[in-house]
Amino acid sequence: MCYADNSADHVTQYLNAQYDALWCNATACVKKLNPQRQPDKREHRYAFALARYFYGKHRPGSQPSLQDLMFHASFGKPSLQFICNHEALLHLSIIDGHYNTDFGKALPNHLQPAKPNRNQALKDVRVTFRVPFHLTSIRGGIPMVGNVYDGISLLVLDFPAATFYHMSSSVAESARQTITFYLEGYLRLLQSAGHHALFCLPNFDDAGLRYTVDFSASAETFADVEAIHGVSTQKINEYLLASWRNALLFSATSDGPSSDGTGLGMAEYRSTWSSRNFGVDFEIEFATPEVKALCDQEVVIIFNIERVSFYENTDFELSKAFETFTDWKFAFLSTVAHEKAEDGSVVRFSLDVSSCRYMKHFSLFPNYDASKDTRGLYSRLSEFFISEYFARMRREELHIVYDRDAIFESPSALDNDNEIFDDAEDGTEAELESDDDESDQQPVGPDYEARIIRQEASRTSDVGEFDIITAISQSSVNRHFRSAWESARTKEAAWSGMLKKWTHHELFEATFKPLTIQLLSNDSAIISIRMEEGFLRVGTNGLSADIEQHPFSNWQLGFEVPLLKCQHSQVPGATSMWSSRFENSAAYKEHGIATDRDYQHIYADLTAAHFVPECSRFNGLISNMQRQSATKVQALISLLREKYFPQLMAAGYHVVHTIPTWKNSASLPPWAHTDIEFHVASDTTVTRKTQKARLDSSEPVIVILGMTAGRPMPPAAKIADWMVRLGRTLHCGAVCLSRNIFLNPTVLRLFASVNASTTLIPFFTGVNGPNWGLRLVPWSKDEDRKNQSSDFKLEEDLDLAGGLRYKWQHQARWTYEQLGSSWSSQQKYIAYCNTENRLVIPTTFKQGVLEIRMEGRVKLHIGYGVEEPDHWTADSAVSWSSSLFVHTHRGSLYVSVDSTPPVYEQVVIKGNPIARGCNPEELLKKHFPYTPDLADVAAEFHQFEAPWKSSYPGDDAFNLTQPAFNRCGDLLFELRPYCSRGPLPTNLHRKADGVTNPSVQIEGSTAPHTGMPFISPFTTYADQLLAESPEYAVQYGTYPNGNGRLRVNHSRGQGNGRATPSLQSPGNLNRFQVFEGYNVQTRSTNFEYIQRSRGPTPVPSRPATPLAPYFPGISPEMPMPKRTLSPFNRPASVASSMNPHTEVQFASRTSPLSP
Repeated sequence: MCYADNSADHVTQYLNAQYDALWCNATACVKKLNPQRQPDKREHRYAFALARYFYGKHRPGSQPSLQDLMFHASFGKPSLQFICNHEALLHLSIIDGHYNTDFGKALPNHLQPAKPNRNQALKDVRVTFRVPFHLTSIRGGIPMVGNVYDGISLLVLDFPAATFYHMSSSVAESARQTITFYLEGYLRLLQSAGHHALFCLPNFDDAGLRYTVDFSASAETFADVEAIHGVSTQKINEYLLASWRNALLFSATSDGPSSDGTGLGMAEYRSTWSSRNFGVDFEIEFATPEVKALCDQEVVIIFNIERVSFYENTDFELSKAFETFTDWKFAFLSTVAHEKAEDGSVVRFSLDVSSCRYMKHFSLFPNYDASKDTRGLYSRLSEFFISEYFARMRREELHIVYDRDAIFESPSALDNDNEIFDDAEDGTEAELESDDDESDQQPVGPDYEARIIRQEASRTSDVGEFDIITAISQSSVNRHFRSAWESARTKEAAWSGMLKKWTHHELFEATFKPLTIQLLSNDSAIISIRMEEGFLRVGTNGLSADIEQHPFSNWQLGFEVPLLKCQHSQVPGATSMWSSRFENSAAYKEHGIATDRDYQHIYADLTAAHFVPECSRFNGLISNMQRQSATKVQALISLLREKYFPQLMAAGYHVVHTIPTWKNSASLPPWAHTDIEFHVASDTTVTRKTQKARLDSSEPVIVILGMTAGRPMPPAAKIADWMVRLGRTLHCGAVCLSRNIFLNPTVLRLFASVNASTTLIPFFTGVNGPNWGLRLVPWSKDEDRKNQSSDFKLEEDLDLAGGLRYKWQHQARWTYEQLGSSWSSQQKYIAYCNTENRLVIPTTFKQGVLEIRMEGRVKLHIGYGVEEPDHWTADSAVSWSSSLFVHTHRGSLYVSVDSTPPVYEQVVIKGNPIARGCNPEELLKKHFPYTPDLADVAAEFHQFEAPWKSSYPGDDAFNLTQPAFNRCGDLLFELRPYCSRGPLPTNLHRKADGVTNPSVQIEGSTAPHTGMPFISPFTTYADQLLAESPEYAVQYGTYPNGNGRLRVNHSRGQGNGRATPSLQSPGNLNRFQVFEGYNVQTRSTNFEYIQRSRGPTPVPSRPATPLAPYFPGISPEMPMPKRTLSPFNRPASVASSMNPHTEVQFASRTSPLSP
C-alpha cells in the first residue's frame, strides 16, 4: 500500500478479498453437507450464510423439500463498492433459487409452508443495497505483535439499516418488492452470523506509519441519491439556481460591483478582489453551480464556469485576455451540515468548506491541453478555489446550499392582493358583525386567533414607562398603499396617476399594481414595485428609442429602504404636490396647521433604495439564464431610481404613517403625543433573505413609542412580545394607553367624585320633643370634607382574573348624650351612616363590549335610649348600581350608561313603638331619588368614539374598537380602518363580567306583530323582583327575529328550609309563572338570553309572590298569574316534552291560554 496516497482502493480490495475467502469457506461447507432442506442447527445456517439462504417452514408429515420454503437462494461472491465515507454498495449475486409471491404469509409470527404453485424461480439476479458503515478499531497492545499504534482497524457494516438500491433489469417491477422483502431478512442473517465486521489493512510496522483512507475521494460514480435528510437534491439545486440568478442580477445593477465584489461571487469573480497573489490575473463568469449527493453526509459541488479569461495585468477592460476557456467544471467533495426545526424537518444545509477536497475525476476541462499549459493556469485556478473562494463563500454565506426560510422569488401570496392587504375587505358584513359578539365564532381562523391574542394581552401586557404604545401592522401599511392606488383611478390630480400608470418618453411604459411593503427587523422595509404589463426599449448601451420594444408582464422589483421619521416641513423630496395631497388627508382635516402642534411622519427613504434580487421577478427575461438579459434589469432599475422614485417622493407617496405631536401645555388631552420614537419589531430577526410570507408568525410590526405631557422618553428598551403579537394579529394594529395617563388620573378621579356624592354624613342640630334635628349631608357638600380625597382603594389581595376591584368605605357616627338628675334627662341619641362603594374594571377581554360597573350601598342607623322601656332603633339602607358600556359595533365604538333604580330596604324598627324619631328610609329616599350619574366618566370615553386623533395611516384615519383593560390598568384598543358611525343599535346585549346587565334597553322592534315593548319593563324591574322576592330566578332576552322572552322560575327549598334560585338546578324548581294572554312555547335554540338570580342564598320557604306589580305589561287586575304550570300539571297546549326549564316566549299578544 502507498502510505503517501489515498489507500481507499487498497482497503476495498482487502475487504473484498476477505469476502471472497469467507464465501469459499461457506461454499465448501455447503458441498460437504449437501443440505436438501433448511438446516435445523444455527451453526449450519451461519456457516452457509454467504453461499446459501433458506427461509420458511417445511410441511409437517411429509418429506422435507426446498419447495416448502418461502425463499431459497444460492449466492455468488458478495462484493463491496464504496460510494462515500459513510455508505457502501453491497452487491449480491443470486445464482439460482426461488421466492414465494405470497410473502404476506412469510412474516415471522405467521410463517407457514409455501404453496409450491406460488413459487417463482430466481436465476442470475444481481441485487444491490446501500449499507451504512463505520470505521473503528480494537484497542490494546499485544507484545508479540509489536507496535499497535491505532489498534486493529475494523470496518463494521450496519446490515439492518441497509436500503434497496438496484436490481437486475430482467426482474419484473412487480416482483422487486417481494424479493427485497426476503433479502432484507437475509441481511439480518449476515449480521447475526458476524459477516458485518471485516478487518482493514494491517498496520503493525515498527515505524508508526499510518495510511489514509478516503472512500469518497476515490468514488468513481454517483449513487443517484435523490434526497438527503428528506430534502430532494432538486430543491437544493433550485435554491442554488435562485442564488446564482440573484447574484447575476446584482452584478448588473448599479449596486455592484463593489471594490471587493461582495455579493457577486456566485455569478463572477476577479482576481483583483483578493489580496492574494495567484501568479496570474483572471476573470471568471460562473454558470449555475450544481450539487450531487453521495449520501446524507457528503455531497459533490460542481462549479460550472461559462468563461474564464487570463490577463497579463489587472486592467481587464482595456487589456486583451491572453487565454480564454469555456465550459470548465471544477468538482469538490464536501461534508454537509444540516439544521432542523422543532418538528424535525430540515430547514438548512451548509457546506463545511474546510473539508472541501478537489475531485479531479468529476471535473471537466474541454479544449485544455496540459502539455501546453506552460504557466500552470489549471493548477492556479484549482488553488484559487481551495485557498480563496471557499473562504469567501463562508464569509458571504454562499456555503448555504439550501434554506427553507429564505425567499428568492416572491411567494405566491404576493400575487394575491387579498393576502397582502388582509384577506377581509374592510366593512364587509361578516367582518363588521364579528365585532359584536363572540358567541358564534368558531375556534379556528384569524378572528379566533385575534381573540386569543387579546385575551393574552389583557393578562400579560404592560406598557412600562411609556405613556402610549401603538403597533401598526404590515397589512395596515399595505392597505394605505392600496387606498392611494385605488384613488389614482378616480382622481383628476396630476400626481395621482403615477401609481396606476407611468410613462417615460417612448422608452418605458407600465401599468402598476399597488405598492407593497414587507417590514424588516433593522428599521427598514422592502418596497415592491409590481408591474402588470408594459414595455421598455433597452440595448447594450442602455435605454434607446431606436431599439424595438421589449414587452413584459407580471414583473416585480424589490428595493430595501430605510424607514425614518421627520417633521412635516422636512419630508425629503416633497413638493407642492405633497402639500396639496396632505390638505385632503384626515390628519390635516382634524388638526390643520396649528402653532401648538406639528406632525411626525414615518417614511420610506427611496433615495437610499437598494435593489433586492431575492424579492424580484422578471418573468420571461432570464428564464434561460442569459447573462445579457441582466442589462435590461440594470436599465430598468436605474430608470426607477432616477426618474420614478423622485416623482413618488414629490407627491409624498413614500410617507407611510403620520403622528401629530403637541407642544406641552396643561390643557392637552391624555392621548396627545409630545414625543415619539418608532422601531420595527418582531419575534425573530427578519432580514431581506429570511423574510417570509405575510401571514407568517414572525411578521414584524411598526411600534410607535409615545410620551405625553412633556415627559422625557425612557431609555431604549426591548419591545414587548405581547405588543408585537397583538399588532400583527389584529387587522390594522393596536394602541395601548398607560394607566398613568388615563385610568389613574382621569377615570378613577371621576369615579371618586361619585364616592363624594354618595357618601352621606349625619349631622344633628338637637331634639325638639319627638322631632330630631337630623340631616344627611353628602361628602361633596360638606365644607370640611369636600376638598378631601374620596379615592377608591385597590383590593390587591384579590385574584386579578376577576378584574381590578376597588373599594371605598366610610362610616360617620354621631352620638348625642343628655345627662341630668332626673331619669328623663339621661338620654342618648345615636346615628351613624356607613357608605360602601365598589368599582369593578374587567381585565378579561370580552368580544364586543367593555363594562365598568360601580355599585354602592348606604346604611343608616339611628337609635334612642339607653335602657328599657324606651330603647329603640331604626335601620334602613339603599343599594344602587350603574354600568358604563363601551360597545364595538360595525367597526365603531358606542358609549352608554345604564343604571338600575335605587332599591330601598324597608325600615326595621326594634324597641318601644311609642318612641318618636325620624324615618331612615324616608331620609335615604330624599337623598337617593335616583341612581348616581356616570355622565362625566362617559364623557371621557365618548372621545374615543370619534376617529382616533393620535395616529394616521397615510391619508386615512383609524377607528378605535374592542377596548379592554389589562391587569396593570392600561387600556388597549384595536385599530380599524375609519368608517362612519351609524345610530346606536337598539338591540345590543350588554354583557357584564359573567352576567348580562339586567336592564337591557329595547326601544322598539324591527319585526312585525312583536311583543318587544313588553321586554323593557320586564328587564327594568327584574332586580326589584329579585330583591323583594328572592325565591325567583329570571331569564329574559330576545330572539334574532326581534321577539322577546321572559322566564320566571320559583325555587323552593327541600327539607332544610333553604332555597337555591338557580336556573341550573332543575331539581329545585317546581313552579312556573305563566301570564294569561301570551303564547307558551318550549324553545331551546337560537336564543341569546340573560339570566339573573341571587345565587345560593338561603331564603325562607314561602308561597310565590305575585308578579304582576313588577311588570307593567300585565293587567293590574291580575293580582296573581292565571296559570301555574309544573311538570306534573300542565295544559294540553304545552308540548308534552316540557321540562322544568320551559321557556315562555312573549310574541304578539294573542288569545288567552287555553285551559
